[in-house]
Amino acid sequence: MKRHSQLLWIGLFIYALSFFLASAGPFDASKPLRGYFCASVTLLFSWEEAKLWVHGAPSINNPLEYISVLVSGWINAIFLVALLGTSLRPSSSSFTLARIMLILVIPFCWLVFYYQQLYPREGHFLWIVGMFMVLFSNNAPLTRPGKLLTIGGPKAISIET
Repeated sequence: MKRHSQLLWIGLFIYALSFFLASAGPFDASKPLRGYFCASVTLLFSWEEAKLWVHGAPSINNPLEYISVLVSGWINAIFLVALLGTSLRPSSSSFTLARIMLILVIPFCWLVFYYQQLYPREGHFLWIVGMFMVLFSNNAPLTRPGKLLTIGGPKAISIET
């Protein structure tokens, strides 16, 4: 089994495991929130809010909080679609796009934690690690093939493949 394949499966295992661990905890030391609960609540919130908005709901009090919850709710769906898309049609550009999107949307979870007075727990960090392991597991070269490392200036020493 190739190294990138091992990283992919280990990353998927960690990603799946994170849903059963505590992902967030309230500051008042009450019961922690599991990953599956956080994922389903934020996703359902986005559906319910969309229905209310279509039917003329009142304006949003805090747009940043609202957008943070909406984006957080869709992270898992976007990740799974990106995973499916890159496995059906692997290319360097699709992995790059998925990586950039993931890096840009993770901070929205932290805004939700802030506004809901929660703190991240082990499940949240494993969730991030699992997604990054999956998205960075491909074997697409990040540099030009044939020249992996160049050290120095005009008389550079390079390590060829």
